[in-house]
Amino acid sequence: MAPVLTSLLVVAASFSQAAAIELDNIAGDFSFGPMPSDAPVWCKNETGLTWKQRKERMEQHATLEWAKKQTKQLIEQNETVPEWMDKLVSDDEKRGKAKWAAQEVKRLRAEGKDVPQWMADLESEDLKWANRWAACKSAELRAASEDVPVWMAENARKGILEAAQEKAEELQEQLEELEEEKEEETALVSAEGDVTVAIG
Repeated sequence: MAPVLTSLLVVAASFSQAAAIELDNIAGDFSFGPMPSDAPVWCKNETGLTWKQRKERMEQHATLEWAKKQTKQLIEQNETVPEWMDKLVSDDEKRGKAKWAAQEVKRLRAEGKDVPQWMADLESEDLKWANRWAACKSAELRAASEDVPVWMAENARKGILEAAQEKAEELQEQLEELEEEKEEETALVSAEGDVTVAIG
């Protein structure tokens, strides 16, 4: 496999690993009972996981911790942080800040004050995870043959749609990157390995 294509596959795997870590972090924040098989992936708890799946989650957590350390080191050395790594670390930081921001936004609005855009963004991030929580709770209630409140079902629907949209955007980005790599590889092959001809 060509080196460029290999590195692209590593980056693509990192993107999906970043998404998996994000979902894993969310699953760790939610504590639910038995889930039906059709429950959203972020709702699944560790008790139903195979050894291999648990190992993958541990590796994902280790990747996040490594990415945090690596990002800090790269910033200290004034070097560029890879986009996928920056996204992974910043998404983790946003989750922690979102809960505080949601409370602060409520306070500011109650006092009739303006809400800074960055705080409103964090509030919407908190709402996103609240909707995903509703999706998990709805699945749990359905599994227990209990009624799901209308407001919860609506928030669950929003959470599932948002997650699907994010995944679709992520996959589209990966496809575009793969297409670019394919074009570069094709140009290099057409140029019979001459990089200067392939680039020009």
